[in-house]
Amino acid sequence: MTLLPGVAAGAGVRWLRMSLAGTARATAGLADLGALWRGSGALQGLSAGAAWQNLGRDIKFESVGDPPPTTVRGGLAYTTGVFPARKIDPGDDVDLDATIAADAVKVAREGLSPRLGLELGLHPDFLQRAALRFGWVFNRPGENLTAGLGLRTGRFFVDYAVGAGDLGAVHQISVATSF
Repeated sequence: MTLLPGVAAGAGVRWLRMSLAGTARATAGLADLGALWRGSGALQGLSAGAAWQNLGRDIKFESVGDPPPTTVRGGLAYTTGVFPARKIDPGDDVDLDATIAADAVKVAREGLSPRLGLELGLHPDFLQRAALRFGWVFNRPGENLTAGLGLRTGRFFVDYAVGAGDLGAVHQISVATSF
């Protein structure tokens, strides 16, 4: 939903159902709220966002409940326009772009966790876009360095990410299409 020029907001709801060892069950309704501002004119490429996640009542397995992990996050990002690499090297046909981001995440009953990220995008002839991503998570036990690769061609997307932390590497892959 567009609120003002350059400002959008959204909300989502979900139903959570959990089971422990097949004997205890819990259900809960949760909601997320978020807003995004995108700069224009002299601020083209700059954006700021905020979200409030996991809003809802206690999750109860029997008579005692625990609150959901309510999370508040906010951040800034700057995305360059597409830069033709042939301006630097006339023999290079690949266009480039970059995004740098900084945000902070606060999960209930945990400390503030700042994060930094960098994405380098390539636009080769045989793909719509390839992205190389790097990030660092601060003040979060079990997480620190992250890296990834994303490929897009037509309506299809493939993303791979790996995170290194106290527990070793965590790998994630996603395949998606738009329609």
